[in-house]
Amino acid sequence: MKRRWMISPVLLVMTACGQSGSEYVGKWERGKTSHENGFSGAQVNVVKDTMTIERNGDSFLLNNTRVLTQGGGKPFIYPNNKQPAIYKDGQLQVAGGLAAYVIDKASGHLVAPDGGGDFTRTK
Repeated sequence: MKRRWMISPVLLVMTACGQSGSEYVGKWERGKTSHENGFSGAQVNVVKDTMTIERNGDSFLLNNTRVLTQGGGKPFIYPNNKQPAIYKDGQLQVAGGLAAYVIDKASGHLVAPDGGGDFTRTK
């Protein structure tokens, strides 16, 4: 009986450690944004911006899809942008350490490093 009592806490700790970063997994969406194209100077409107975060072994894979219009033209889909990331110090860090995503504890929103606004979780 004493031996069973010792195994249970070890299993509990191992299970909890394996779930680090699970709060990021899921589908996120950001509202409409706009910016100026750095090459042409035309206005670029992001009509729909979605981010899907999934586990990829011990790390994560971020898949970002954007629907854009430029200069009032027909909407087009910007190619999927897949980025590997790791969970470190309470945030998802994109490979290479160039950017990090965090969840704002007050709002529950995913804060993006590009300054284009926060993502909200979708169902």
